[in-house]
Amino acid sequence: MLLLGVVKFLLINVILFVTVFGTQSQSVYKSFAHLDRKDLYTAHKGFVKRLNRSRAEASLGLSLCYSERSFLNIDSSLKYLLIAEENWPSISIKSKLKLKAFDVDSIFISDQKLKLGDLFFGRCKLNKDPDCFESMIATQAWNSNIDQGIYYRDSLYFERAKKNQSTEDIKKLLSTHPESLFKAKLNALHDSYELNNSISGNTEEEWVAFIDAHPENRYAGPLQDSVYRFFDKKDVVLYISFIEKYPKNRNVEIAWQRIYELETNYFHPELLNSFSATYSDFPFKEQLENDLIRSAQKLYPFTDTTKGKELYYGYTHENGGWVIQPQSRYREATFFNQDLAVVGSDGYYGVINKKEQFIIPIKYDEISILNNGLILAGIEDVYGLFNRDGSIHTSLAWDDIVEVDSVLYLLYKDDVATIHSIHSKGHLGIAVSDMVSLKNGYYKVVHKDLCGLVKIEDEKTGAIELVYPFEWGEIKPYSDRFISVQLRDTFRLFDLKTNALLDSVYINISQLSQGAAVALKETGVGYLNGFGEEQTDFNYDFFPNALSSGAYKGGQAIVRLNNKYGLIDLNGVSKLSPQYEHLVYLDSLYGIRSGEEWSLISIDGELAIQDSFESLDDLGQGLTLFKSKSKYGVFEKGVNLLLPAVYTSIELFQDYFVVQSAADAFAYILDKQGKLASTIGFDKVKSLNKDCLMVDKDGGKVLF
Repeated sequence: MLLLGVVKFLLINVILFVTVFGTQSQSVYKSFAHLDRKDLYTAHKGFVKRLNRSRAEASLGLSLCYSERSFLNIDSSLKYLLIAEENWPSISIKSKLKLKAFDVDSIFISDQKLKLGDLFFGRCKLNKDPDCFESMIATQAWNSNIDQGIYYRDSLYFERAKKNQSTEDIKKLLSTHPESLFKAKLNALHDSYELNNSISGNTEEEWVAFIDAHPENRYAGPLQDSVYRFFDKKDVVLYISFIEKYPKNRNVEIAWQRIYELETNYFHPELLNSFSATYSDFPFKEQLENDLIRSAQKLYPFTDTTKGKELYYGYTHENGGWVIQPQSRYREATFFNQDLAVVGSDGYYGVINKKEQFIIPIKYDEISILNNGLILAGIEDVYGLFNRDGSIHTSLAWDDIVEVDSVLYLLYKDDVATIHSIHSKGHLGIAVSDMVSLKNGYYKVVHKDLCGLVKIEDEKTGAIELVYPFEWGEIKPYSDRFISVQLRDTFRLFDLKTNALLDSVYINISQLSQGAAVALKETGVGYLNGFGEEQTDFNYDFFPNALSSGAYKGGQAIVRLNNKYGLIDLNGVSKLSPQYEHLVYLDSLYGIRSGEEWSLISIDGELAIQDSFESLDDLGQGLTLFKSKSKYGVFEKGVNLLLPAVYTSIELFQDYFVVQSAADAFAYILDKQGKLASTIGFDKVKSLNKDCLMVDKDGGKVLF
């Protein structure tokens, strides 16, 4: 009986346990059913009660409740979702099957997690709080919005840094987030605030102090440029001062280049050697050496005859190899002058240097390279000036431009010109029609057919002053101290030292030669010394070209007395009594004429060759051209025969003679020793410049 009672008790308890367990197990699914019907209150209450027994299922249910709008609490929703995700593997297969009826499984949990990630991201965006994104990134590595979250976080931190304007905040932020997407912008912002907090004005001293204190700041470089601009005034002294004061400035090399350009006037050949000697510490020695070599190289314009009938010019070195290849745009070409050459085609011209760089493009119908280092260019009768680097010195707006000397030039409008200096802008205040250099800093100026006198007042700026107004009819050089000036119909000497006229009056006065000058008076011809004092009587006869032919040469002067010619020395003493019909100076000899015949005599009057010549002419350089039996020849150094009298014509071009004979119509070129420099006869020969001849042969032109 007792056993039966125990068994009955156990069965009752088992039935009760199964019944209770079944009821409890069923209830979590009822909560899901309530949730499905949107009975959130009942569902939430049921899930809370069953958290301990059905942790995974109830946590998932609570997460779903808190993700609904009326219960919305995404922090709680995520909290319970993560609990459900952690405990999901422990629930029974039977429970999973029952939850499947509500479309709840592990994939559902993953989807819910992604949705919550979006909600968290949306909340951070709405709040515009970088700390919110910071928390999301730190705790939700699984969030699909992490990359965007990092961007928004960094952009919000950047905006906060901009608002605070604190370099310390930026440093702290960069140390916390060294890989920030806004790292570059933050660094730039840091440098900007560092600059703004350190500099209040625009002074050289303040900028230099900032550069020294913050060498890594991105604005240190531009500030170095700003410091350099204080010195960048096209002034060598300022550039040198800059280099000495700021040897570590990044513009030091630029300053050296500017010194090089200015001191050599953009690589003028006459200035390169002096620059090399003066600036031994110039850092670009290879560039200087190359420029010196290139400048010393002599280039010759030649046409390429291998390219058919078209004549394209290029430039060769002395051995004939091409240095600048012939080009179709080089249909005309000049020799290099100051390392610049004019090239052109179809009536338009430009300028190149020896590197074949165009200084002036081919677009002007007239171009000249002036001795003052400027380049004159004109188109349709309007002229302007360019510097040697191709920059505009004077705009194209002038009717004419005339170079006076290496410093001054004239700009014409109609027939009136203003005076300008290469060292300064603007004109120098005097209107003229012409201007001529008298040397020693003095100039003759002409206006309305009257002459005045000006001088350089400041060599550095080229400023001038008017020494004498426009009252003289003519001004001619006399000596370093005096000029001869025409007042009405007479000439007087003007003392440049005292700015006063001497008293003596003359018909005309020559320039000083060997300490004396020829002067003409009503009474005759006489001589003045270097001080303008009369050193001879004025009783010699007038004769043609007395001012030039009567000048002292070789210590003696030709005079005429009683219609006969003779010689006097520097003291006015007769060296050769007037006895000849005509007398001409021929270097170390004199030519005398008797009737139609000419003879050669020495300075002391001894006959060298008598009555043998039809004419005698001084060629200079110790050479005498003579004509005998209608043919021409040349003596050198007195009566040494250089070229026999077999030529129908002889012309001297620098170091070459160009001769023609009756044998043929060709012109031949001889050297100074009288030997053939070319075995070819030419149709025509003319001087192209002091170094080269242009020869014609069968219609073609060749440089010699």
